[in-house]
Amino acid sequence: MMSNLLETRISQSEKVRKALMNRVAVLPLDKQTYKAKPEDFSALDMLEHMAMVEDLNVSFINPTIKTGQNARPAKPNFIYSFIIKAMTKGKKVPTTKEFEPKFAPTLEAVTEHWDTSRAQILAHLRAHPNDPTAIKHKLFGRLSAFQLLDLLDGHCGYHDIQFPVK
Repeated sequence: MMSNLLETRISQSEKVRKALMNRVAVLPLDKQTYKAKPEDFSALDMLEHMAMVEDLNVSFINPTIKTGQNARPAKPNFIYSFIIKAMTKGKKVPTTKEFEPKFAPTLEAVTEHWDTSRAQILAHLRAHPNDPTAIKHKLFGRLSAFQLLDLLDGHCGYHDIQFPVK
């Protein structure tokens, strides 16, 4: 049962991610690389940023799977709730320098990077569908698979609202 719910939620999450990627892919190259200001993200920078953030989430994957009585329940902290609400409303959420692309990415490279990062996350979630804590996030606390997917989708939605090309 949990596996069917998880697969449905993963499918929804992938639709959100692919819609954002497709929104950039259909743009001409000059629009994909356009920056209103030098410090702003271009559309390609935004996608690379998304992949970089998901790389971080891969590093937080819970390597110790516990089920039954030994399992610790997911317990996101107040920062998780704050960030989810801010992203949903399109409020400015600062990005640290470590998540800013250092080079001008190509669409092909960004697509491969983000596909790889997401595949690693989804492989873990699918391998352990009944694990109550999918990741131990250093910033947001212990997150379930569904909370992690909500966070990833919230991040996509935030950047969709902030899309650099109008």
